[in-house]
Amino acid sequence: MENESGIVIKKAVYYTEQNVLDVTEIVSGLVKDNKLYFIVSNELFKKDPHPMLIKKLKIDCIVDGVEKFMIADEGQVVEIISKLSAKQIMTDIIIPTYNNEALTVNCFNSIKKYTKEGTYRIIWVDNNSKKKELVKQILEGVNHISIFLTENQGFVGAVNEGLKISDTDSVCLLNNDTVVTDRWLEKLNSSLYNNKKLGIIGPMTGYGGDSPHSLVLNRQLLSPEAEWWGIEKVNNYLEKNYSGRTIPVSFVAFLCALIKREVIDIVGLLDVNFDMGMWDDVDWNRQAQAHGYDIALAIDTCIYHKGRSTFHVVEREEGLDVKALLKKNKAYLDKKWGYK
Repeated sequence: MENESGIVIKKAVYYTEQNVLDVTEIVSGLVKDNKLYFIVSNELFKKDPHPMLIKKLKIDCIVDGVEKFMIADEGQVVEIISKLSAKQIMTDIIIPTYNNEALTVNCFNSIKKYTKEGTYRIIWVDNNSKKKELVKQILEGVNHISIFLTENQGFVGAVNEGLKISDTDSVCLLNNDTVVTDRWLEKLNSSLYNNKKLGIIGPMTGYGGDSPHSLVLNRQLLSPEAEWWGIEKVNNYLEKNYSGRTIPVSFVAFLCALIKREVIDIVGLLDVNFDMGMWDDVDWNRQAQAHGYDIALAIDTCIYHKGRSTFHVVEREEGLDVKALLKKNKAYLDKKWGYK
């Protein structure tokens, strides 16, 4: 796997007097926040029951694009640090809203609780909601920009307004009916920037919904009883067991999508022909892939997503025909990409 930055373990082999053990996966799982630090021990690998001598670990890896090789005996410390570990990645979190003030308050409070200060700025783009005062109070003292539109431009229009003023290393498009979890943004940025080819990454989103993010489609990651766990317990379990690991997907839904600045500079704004939204994220993902970028989910991170909350409000209170919108936008998507 080619990589210009971060740490990639190509091969890790543990030698004892009687066995040669491939421990690449175990060592790869110990890489956190662009650092690899641990003490070589037979207990760590748990693959050789014989307490024999000549215990030695050999690691082939790529650190910031440079191939490295190291050998360590049992009891010695292995320490590899990427230049990215010292780099503070700054992220704009663009959150479009339309009414549903209580959901927005929960979302913003979770960001404040679980995201490291100094690593993010909230760009709140409101589509002329009736109530905004509680949200304004929540954002007091938080690094943020507020954009108040005079009419409801939908998800696409609101996100584009945010993208126009964003200038950070990465951008997160986040729905206001989400609740984030501990270290969510830190882990997403780490995985995103540890892979040169990766352009967009998203988290898992619990057992609700039918998006690629849902654990309903990824049940193999957890035991059956996990379906009854709270979102925090799920997130902690995934972080402990799948730290730094990702899986490729065809698209990351824009309910929570972290995107590199370079990809935004190339692809540009969301296509306004998708109007209020729906299928706009699939289109944008395809454009990123057409420029050679990979798309993935971080399986060490899980957040809560209620799902289509704004559409339900507009459908109920303003008579929006969501099914007709879905059908119209899907037809436009197929035509744009040459599908029948």
